[in-house]
This record gives sequence, structure tokens and C-alpha cells, in this order.
Amino acid sequence: MSYKNGSHAILNVPQYIDKQGLDTALEKLSEWLTKLYRKDPELFSPPKSSIGDGQTVMIMGQSYTLHYQSRDHEYMFRARKKEDQIYIEIPEKHLGNPDAMSKVFPLMVNKLFLKAITERVIQINQATLNVKINKVSLRHNKSKWGSCSHTNNISLSTNLLLAPDHIINHVILHELAHVVHKDHSDNFWRLVAQYDKNWRENDAWLNRHGRKLNY
Repeated sequence: MSYKNGSHAILNVPQYIDKQGLDTALEKLSEWLTKLYRKDPELFSPPKSSIGDGQTVMIMGQSYTLHYQSRDHEYMFRARKKEDQIYIEIPEKHLGNPDAMSKVFPLMVNKLFLKAITERVIQINQATLNVKINKVSLRHNKSKWGSCSHTNNISLSTNLLLAPDHIINHVILHELAHVVHKDHSDNFWRLVAQYDKNWRENDAWLNRHGRKLNY
């Protein structure tokens, strides 16, 4: 069982577990979550948004100031990046609507930073495993920091871009290792450790602070 900070708990049980076994497992999960809450209540707090107009957000290790501007078009959103400023044009009816901005902003980040994160993946790959990869993509995935498909397409969460550089690199190395090993076997972890000496600490950082990486 595990808990995704500020989100949900995961309970893994055998496929053919009976009702009594399931009830017992759920009871243990409830007890474990209660202990976790008593130890650190902050883990259960909803993540705070940091994408308001004029606010500063750290993306890929660089600080950017956000600016929202209204536009006449009823449906289309548009974004551009200039030095340390990000300008987002949104339909006037959505201006100031936090729900609309929280949905649209990650999509704008995907467009603005896909090239940069793709270059980062290529650079790290060339300096480490040097494996053959296909496409790199960004997705607003809240349940995974990254994934590697059976065709070696690497997908990274938009939220990961809010992490410190060494954490971004840690996740990239993790997914590059999956090009070689599609599982989490001992061979996989040995390969990760070969290039990411502090992978345990980095993984612990994500478990501890990951819920704060939110738009």
C-alpha cells in the first residue's frame, strides 16, 4: 500500500482475494493512513496553486513571472515566453477564473518547454546510457512522474518541471533505464544506481515534496 501526497491511497491485493481478506486489508490500510496523518498532517493537505497573475514560478530551474492577458477569441488560449517572463493570453470570460487557469496552464507549459526538456533528455542519454529512444513528450500526469513505453517513447509529467534540476535528471535517468529493463528488477536498480548515485535520496525527496509540485 502507498499514499500519493495530497491525492489518494493505493492498496494492492491478490486478484482473487475473498471478502474477509479484503476487509482485513482495508482495515490495515485505514490504520496505516491514520498513523501517517498523526505523524505528518501536512501530507494530507491539498496542494496549493502558484499560477496567479504576477506570481513567480520555478520551471526547469529558472524563475518566471506570469502575466495573464485577455484576448478577443472566445475559445483559444495562447502563450509565449520571453526571457524570464511568461505571457498567457486567454479569452476574457476565463480571465481570473482559477479553475480555467489551472487546467490550461499545464498545457501551455507543455508547448513552451517541450523543446527544452527534449534536449535535456537527449543530453543526459548521450552522457550516460546512450540508448535508442524515440519521442519525448510532456503530459499533465498527476499519478506518474514519467513513463517509458514498449516502443521507447519517454513521457514526463508537466509537474516534474517544477522540481529542482537534479530531481528532473533523476526521473529522466529512471525512464532511460526502462529502455533497457522494462521492469523494476534488481538489474534495473543496479543500472539506475550506476548513473544516479543518490537515487534513493532523490526518490525520497519526491515522496516527501512531490505534492507541492503543482500548478
